[in-house]
Amino acid sequence: MALSENAATSSSSEARQRRSRRRPAPRVFIALEDSEFAEEFTWAGNAVDINGDGVAMALPPEVEEGSEVLLTFTLEGADFGRLPATVVRQDRDFGVGALEFGEWPERERLALLSYLLER
Repeated sequence: MALSENAATSSSSEARQRRSRRRPAPRVFIALEDSEFAEEFTWAGNAVDINGDGVAMALPPEVEEGSEVLLTFTLEGADFGRLPATVVRQDRDFGVGALEFGEWPERERLALLSYLLER
């Protein structure tokens, strides 16, 4: 591998680590809507941690990996309503899963990033 390839690989790896650094999210309650599972299925669970890319949270076993869902939550006065996300991991043994945010309004993404930087 050439030197420039090493530098590019190192830079993208560092960026990925910064981007994926998660912050604990105690006392954050998230409502999840999953129209793929059942008509108007809604689940509410506690967040485990959160970052600019997604959230780990309590999930019911019925929600499958790959499900497209909508998340609603509040972080210290900033409301986030019906943000699209995809379930990327579901751990039924522990009742938690990982969700990756989809496309959502820039204003709300900036509010989340601002919250994360203050922590």
